[in-house]
Amino acid sequence: MKWSTKLPKVRLTNILKHEGVVKEAVFSKDETRILTWSFDRTARLWDVPGDLDFPQEYFSLQVEALTGTRFDPITRQIRCLPPDEFNEIQKKWLEIASEHAKVCKYPRQNMYLRLCPEARKK
Repeated sequence: MKWSTKLPKVRLTNILKHEGVVKEAVFSKDETRILTWSFDRTARLWDVPGDLDFPQEYFSLQVEALTGTRFDPITRQIRCLPPDEFNEIQKKWLEIASEHAKVCKYPRQNMYLRLCPEARKK
């Protein structure tokens, strides 16, 4: 695996925790993994979660299709979608996600390919 020494601006959270202070971190060339090493004499390899290049304009649709809920940012309430609406949202997301999967740069993080492994064979 080839590694990039140029570290993108990203905030490392507790998810990348070591017992000691993290000495350095590098991203893999495809930016799907992070290698960290620490003063506690450990090195860890982390997968970067999420569909990294899914079209941003469809992110809320993806969340609704995968959770069956809708978040209202004004009232800060989450509500369950009615079954008919949920089915329509899932159908629309499947169309968008299956097209995106054909050009996705990060197939290991692609939600559609993770949920529909048979799509990898196409």
